[in-house]
Amino acid sequence: MTSTNIKDISIICEPSNKNSDNSYKINLGTLSNFSFIVCSIKSVSFRNLQYNVIGENNPRQNNKFYFTLAATEYEIIVTPGFYTVYELLDFLTPRIEAILAGSAIIPLPTLTKFEYSSITGKVSIIVNGNGSATNFEITGGLNFQSVNALLGNTEDITLDTLGGVDTPFNDFVNLQHDDRVFLVSSAIASSGGVTNINVGDQSNGRNVNLLRTLTVSEGFGELVTYESNDIDAEALHYTLPQNFTVIDIALTDVYGNILDLGNSTMGIDILVWKQAV
Repeated sequence: MTSTNIKDISIICEPSNKNSDNSYKINLGTLSNFSFIVCSIKSVSFRNLQYNVIGENNPRQNNKFYFTLAATEYEIIVTPGFYTVYELLDFLTPRIEAILAGSAIIPLPTLTKFEYSSITGKVSIIVNGNGSATNFEITGGLNFQSVNALLGNTEDITLDTLGGVDTPFNDFVNLQHDDRVFLVSSAIASSGGVTNINVGDQSNGRNVNLLRTLTVSEGFGELVTYESNDIDAEALHYTLPQNFTVIDIALTDVYGNILDLGNSTMGIDILVWKQAV
């Protein structure tokens, strides 16, 4: 693509221009005097600060571990953060043990194993009833958005406490952050994309103000970078010239929930063409 007038716009999203919902409000100043008809994302960089255990006041909340002991339902609240499987098990183990010890069940059941196997990729558990068939059920099936699910418990599992049987969780441990995130802006790319991931009662996909889908393979705290492979092919073309003074930009998960980048910054390089030839 050639042009008689191109601008390379460097946008820095930082805490000072963050909104209360964790999106960013960017004042482009003199760019409002530059009417352009083509826009393309050149590069994006940001820190991967996605927790795998997310707390309340967030639609992605999943920080509770659920189980039933002798027909009584319990939940253990896990402090939000980014955990390894071993850190999660270390957090849960003493709390489960405390609940068992305080249950007044005779004989007291004990947690004799709660471990992760790097060979099978699964967590397994033993609750020993010490001579009694005390009911102990891990209820991940009823709570699909939970620490249970992160640890691979996605179906309700009743343990054999009388035999003290070693029971693996039904699924693999998955503590990874989202593999893909959306860079969105209603000002630059209003309904610029479509996704099949539904929200609420939508049944036929939904429109997304999509600037770019970004792959996140870096670990927690590491820098995620994107470089366009084909600026021309990935460009947004406008029917009418655009004049932006203030724009909105955000990172979201695939369900549209805005991700919090904390006090870090996100850099975005955009090319705009005044006249495409």
